[in-house]
Amino acid sequence: MKLVTTLAILSALLLAGFLLLRPRLGEIGRPTPPDTSGRARRHIPDGTATETSPEAAPPGTGASGAESEATARAGITHSDEIERAILELVNENRRQEGRGNLKNLDWDDLLTRTARNHSDDMLARRFFDHVNPDGLAPADRIALAHRQLVGLTGENIWMQSGYALSEARKTAELIVREWMESPGHRENILRPDYTHLGVGVSIKGDEVRATQNFALVRALIDQPMPLEVKSGEVLHLATTPGAEKYDFWLSSSGLKVGEGADIADGTVRVNPGVYKLRFYFPTPGGYTIFTGPQVEVK
Repeated sequence: MKLVTTLAILSALLLAGFLLLRPRLGEIGRPTPPDTSGRARRHIPDGTATETSPEAAPPGTGASGAESEATARAGITHSDEIERAILELVNENRRQEGRGNLKNLDWDDLLTRTARNHSDDMLARRFFDHVNPDGLAPADRIALAHRQLVGLTGENIWMQSGYALSEARKTAELIVREWMESPGHRENILRPDYTHLGVGVSIKGDEVRATQNFALVRALIDQPMPLEVKSGEVLHLATTPGAEKYDFWLSSSGLKVGEGADIADGTVRVNPGVYKLRFYFPTPGGYTIFTGPQVEVK
């Protein structure tokens, strides 16, 4: 009975503390738990790799949908000053926290484009999440936009109300400080694997949404992948540095389709559907598999 009474008192104190702090927390920027989908998978001969990123088809692009989206995005601007300051502050934290063992992240224009688009979308459609209302997660959006990237991806997002145009640098410092104070976001910022960063800061009135898209660029496909391909078509899949094999990955079911094929044999031999390409890089005893662009097979 004494133990039950003690637990009840502790629960009441914790609830009171939460209610006391909640108004204060509502006044500062809000980072969410980061998305670190796109991690490399180890593949040993006769084994099978797995992936957990959700799969979804791109949203419709009909005329009425395009018009309503354009209306919703009217008045949204971007701050190159905040975006570049965030990159500078991220690299500063990597140098300080990594004690010289973490490399600076390089700016990537395509990752910036995907980050800006997600920040715009959060403002326009009034949501705040890594997964947009169409069901697309960060790995999906990057795989659609970046037609040559083979590697790993991750994302941090943040929001704030009450933005003043004169406070660009202070806003950048606030965003990075709050990400660094959050263990998951901090992990993304300090992750040794990452090589590139894109930042998108979108502003409408006094509302701010910020997105960081991280990537480990393991390789680049020599020729950009088309969004749509046909069964029987031959794809040019050579990468730099070179992968040895590839396969088609159906994320919605967590399965690869068919066996991994030699990189020189780019013939599409899968049924119509939406897939991610995956690339096999040799390692002692097997391969490491990295995800590439999304393609729709017609």
